[in-house]
Amino acid sequence: MKPPVARRTMFFPLKNRLYFNPKETPQTFHEFLIHLLGFYLGKDWYKHQRAGSVGRRHPLAKWYASLCDLQRRNMTEGNRVGDVWTVEPTGDALCLLAAAYDLYCLVDAGVDVQPMVQRLRKLSYFQGARYELAVGAILARCGWKVEPLTDLSSKHADFLATAGLTAIEVEAKSRHRRGVLAEGGKFDPAKSLRGDVDKLLSEGMGQTTGANPAVIFIDVNALQGTDLLAVQWFEDIRKILAGRPTPEPACPDRFSLIVATNYSWHYSGKASPQSASYLVVRSLFPRHELATELIATLDASLASYGKVPPNQPVRVID
Repeated sequence: MKPPVARRTMFFPLKNRLYFNPKETPQTFHEFLIHLLGFYLGKDWYKHQRAGSVGRRHPLAKWYASLCDLQRRNMTEGNRVGDVWTVEPTGDALCLLAAAYDLYCLVDAGVDVQPMVQRLRKLSYFQGARYELAVGAILARCGWKVEPLTDLSSKHADFLATAGLTAIEVEAKSRHRRGVLAEGGKFDPAKSLRGDVDKLLSEGMGQTTGANPAVIFIDVNALQGTDLLAVQWFEDIRKILAGRPTPEPACPDRFSLIVATNYSWHYSGKASPQSASYLVVRSLFPRHELATELIATLDASLASYGKVPPNQPVRVID
């Protein structure tokens, strides 16, 4: 099935700015998202990437080059619908589009994204910053206020999300693997199937203050097949949690939820993207309970991750 057909336009309103496409041909919303990401990364950054060796090129630059190649190869009459062309995304294309949409959602929510973008540009910080961008956008698409926490004087979570009267501490951790994304070393396919994130879970719990409900996000960054009932990392996380001390009212968990995600389309490259999956674990005895309706809202945002609308969402202002 071909993706929904997008409308072309010359103008895109975003927060308190109006973005104008200077080209003669109007843009689709997806094209605007890629343009917006490039605007924040900067022309000088991209020129530097193009001048460097392909082997050390930044993942965002690699994905962009791959997307351009996909577009060139599919601008055929068979893919034309009106004045646009439609094509199923590759893993690279979906990685880039999801990152651009995450940035858009945070900007639209009024979040200062510049500190995150500065880290996105650097290979050594890219993976952690990319996951924080994803988690922040997931929270923003819940309709919650999102505040990045950047005080370096003490330990704290990455975000404070506010849903009505409820303040939620949110920590985001990403599993780095050799030879994957910006990590050096030799890629090990067998290890990349594992949910070996016990250290990240412990570190994430240590970042919370205990004063509010806490959600620990873990990017498993794993290879995944099409059979979700046979996903290795699900079982690995189950074993990790089973090995933890059993919580009880007198000794509750520091977390309210653990959210493990695997939106790892980068493994697919120029092929069709691998399946996406996530796992939500709710503590039986948390220090602070998170309301069921808030968990349901978060679950809906998680389930829709990577589904970028073909046209700009319309914001209704009361």
